[in-house]
Amino acid sequence: MSNLLLNARLIQDPLVQRAYIGLLTTLVRYNYEQQTKTAVSLQEELSQAAALVAMHNLSHQQKVRWEPDPRLQDMQMELPPSSLICLVENALAHGVDPEQDE
Repeated sequence: MSNLLLNARLIQDPLVQRAYIGLLTTLVRYNYEQQTKTAVSLQEELSQAAALVAMHNLSHQQKVRWEPDPRLQDMQMELPPSSLICLVENALAHGVDPEQDE
């Protein structure tokens, strides 16, 4: 959480900073509301993961593409809250090469 807040402080453009904080607020609210659940829908996780990628792009001035397979939207699957978000967060921190086009 501190890193996410620090990223917001480092954004120079007030409009971009406001957009980032709006996404951060949504992500914090989601995590708070889901913390007592044992499972959430894949679609909820995909939505929050997309917000995390958008936050990354705003704060790092990068354009990481978020293009999950469209068939995932139709899947009736549940998973532990924040599990997909964790994977995406780690990929953004350690596994995304900004020089790659794919």
